[in-house]
Amino acid sequence: MAATGSSSSANLLSNLTRMPGLASGLTDTENMVKAMAMAARQRYNRKAQKLQTLQWRQEAYRKQISALSSFQDKYLSLTSSSSVKAYSSMSKYLATASDSKVTATASSTAKEAIYTITGSSAATKASITGDAGLIENCIKINFDNFDKIDDNYTSALDAFSTAETDLQAAGEEYEALSQLYDEDQLAALSDEDREAHLTAVEEAKEKFTTVEKNYLDAQKALQTAEDEYTNGKSLTLNVTLNGTSKNITFSGKSKGEAIASFEDALNAGFNSTTDKYFEVDENGKMTYADNTGSGITHTFSIKNNTYVGLNNDAFSKVNTDATLGSIAFATGLQASRTVTTTYTLDNYLFDEDKGYFDVKEDNSGTLITDPDFKGNVAVPETKTVNYYDMEIAGKTFSFTDSTTIQEMLNTVNNAGLGVTMSYSTFNQSFKLETQDTGANQSLEAGNTLVEGSSFPDTQEVKAWQRYESGSSETEKYVAVINSTSTVTENTDGNIYNVLFGEDPSRVEGKDSTITLLDENGDEVTYTNATNSYTFDGTTINVAGLKEFDAASEDEYVTVETKKDTAPIKDLIVNFINDYNTLIDGIYKEMSTARPKDQGSYFDPLTEEQEEEMDQDDIDKWNEKAKQGLLYQDGYLSNIYNSLLSAMGSAVGGATLADMGIKSTKWTDNGKLSIDEDKLDEFLNNHSDKAIEFFTNPSTGMAYKVDNAISRAIATSGANGSSGVGYLTAVAGREGTRTDKKNALYTEITSMQKLVDSLKQKYEAELDRHWRTFTALEKYINAMNSQAAMFMTDY
Repeated sequence: MAATGSSSSANLLSNLTRMPGLASGLTDTENMVKAMAMAARQRYNRKAQKLQTLQWRQEAYRKQISALSSFQDKYLSLTSSSSVKAYSSMSKYLATASDSKVTATASSTAKEAIYTITGSSAATKASITGDAGLIENCIKINFDNFDKIDDNYTSALDAFSTAETDLQAAGEEYEALSQLYDEDQLAALSDEDREAHLTAVEEAKEKFTTVEKNYLDAQKALQTAEDEYTNGKSLTLNVTLNGTSKNITFSGKSKGEAIASFEDALNAGFNSTTDKYFEVDENGKMTYADNTGSGITHTFSIKNNTYVGLNNDAFSKVNTDATLGSIAFATGLQASRTVTTTYTLDNYLFDEDKGYFDVKEDNSGTLITDPDFKGNVAVPETKTVNYYDMEIAGKTFSFTDSTTIQEMLNTVNNAGLGVTMSYSTFNQSFKLETQDTGANQSLEAGNTLVEGSSFPDTQEVKAWQRYESGSSETEKYVAVINSTSTVTENTDGNIYNVLFGEDPSRVEGKDSTITLLDENGDEVTYTNATNSYTFDGTTINVAGLKEFDAASEDEYVTVETKKDTAPIKDLIVNFINDYNTLIDGIYKEMSTARPKDQGSYFDPLTEEQEEEMDQDDIDKWNEKAKQGLLYQDGYLSNIYNSLLSAMGSAVGGATLADMGIKSTKWTDNGKLSIDEDKLDEFLNNHSDKAIEFFTNPSTGMAYKVDNAISRAIATSGANGSSGVGYLTAVAGREGTRTDKKNALYTEITSMQKLVDSLKQKYEAELDRHWRTFTALEKYINAMNSQAAMFMTDY
């Protein structure tokens, strides 16, 4: 037995590439191998630490580059709204009108002046406005669903019958599969067949559960439909009259019954026993009569799936989600065209036995309700659509009863006619107007009739259904439906008259005028297609002033333009504060020495060291190791001194110190403090000098700061040349061509190759020592096997 055991161990060990000291007794082989390769590991660790240091140095440089870039983009770009380099940001004027009806603004190029207005007239658009009250003081409610109670019951009965059949089939399928094998037969099956059977049973169970739910839903729907069919449909609406709300419940088996029931319930609900407050006609149009004889002055509305109605009180109104067919207009809406379409089924019906649709002799109508069926077309069926045609600015628009007010507005406004159609829920009126003002604007609109029809007399519509064929899904049509359409034209179509009143003549806009006093006190009149006039950078808008005559008003309207120093001061203060943050960050980076721990620097951790530390200690160590990598760095010192020099420059005899901005003590390390009172005084008395100090393109301080930063972080030279800033040349800028074209990147790439090579050498050294120990183990194991054989023989 001993020989057999040894032989088995030998076979096992011969298949291993690295053997622990099972035979030799050298149980700490792994640590011995690592110790023998320690020199190679140390060379690798030193270079890996050097690589990490280089990467951290690049990150430190790029942090400063990013701060410089952000500062430059914010304050030194001519396109920035906060630029101290741009004249438009540093030169601000404020225009103030003596009358709030006049709006005035001043640009950066404005001049100080006072404009005296003696007269004006506002420019107008070409405009057509419907009368307030074109929508009648009533509510129209749709009771058509009560006429569909019979159809709903028939549909629910058919759906229940189908669900019942499906439930029986699914139950039989599940029962048959469940009882196909007893326990012994099931155990005798192969694993694959047993798994397939159990899966089929589970799927049949899930199918039965789904079908059962559909059956219960269909049963519930049938019960509801049957109740309505027997007793009529009941509905509750919330009605508000004079601030009092009541739930009005009514019922009916037809539209007529429901209307009569609703009228009675309304009057009973609001205690109208002697006088009839509410009347509802055969179309569902509800009106309210006040028995006091004071007219309709009460607020009422109806909610819950109905339309909100109105009276001559502004609180009741038709909103833009109401459809044209639902609104009770004061003038009845007449269609321009009526299209009637009849759909009939042509010879394709479902064959229950075959499981697919097949040609049949009988072409009676049916309702296709399969959930995968695309279309759900009910046949035979007749649909009637009313079209209301209107011409606006030379373009014809067609709307239907189902078009909402908002859809109508969107259609006109998106037509690109330069015309806007609007609807006021306050006035309950429509308006058409050109988008621009001026005498060159005109507008025509009116009723029209689209002659002929885009509908063919007869067309074939194919109904499609998805079905499975083998392993792929395809689609085929399961029914051919013939549709026959007839078009009735009506020259009395009146949608324009309903919305806007009588057909107008051509309407036109009007130019505006403004009359000013010149330097000699004489009146000068100007004309414009818009309501805005610009004089020496000051823009005056007279739209609100409308028709104005100083002689009749007994006073002028003036606009005064003067320097506005408040935004300039805010910009300078923000600039100095952010500059202080920038210069402080640079100084701290270059003045922070590398920290030490017991006389040694915090070098990057090796892999072995990290394995012995938790993550919190690793993070703290790395934070120390990253400090001081740019201590006394010459490049940072260069940009630091360049910024100090630029900020201390004099332009046109002015300095920052003249504005109350200076460094108060040497320990501030270049940061500046602001005497805001002195800054206010300088800007109020010498704003031109302040603007010149910052924005002069030759000597301006902002240009000097910008140039100093560009020399440090530019990614290309002038006119696209290859010259780059000295910081960029060292560390590069992410997202630019210098990202991989800089000194540190080259050094990092070279060091990475060396680290990879040293790692390979270290791993090769480990492998060599492991092979030596493995050979020793195999040799000793072979000797042990021979000794065991001798002992067995003797």
